[in-house]
Amino acid sequence: MIGKTLAEAEKLGEDGKVDESLKMMEKVDEIRKEKLAAEV
Repeated sequence: MIGKTLAEAEKLGEDGKVDESLKMMEKVDEIRKEKLAAEV
């Protein structure tokens, strides 16, 4: 899921949709934090 979301964020960035790309990157960070919290 993280990889797919990152790929989407990169594509949005390439298309010039910087705001949307940054929001996707924030979502990836949230997913990573949740994943780390679940592993503890």
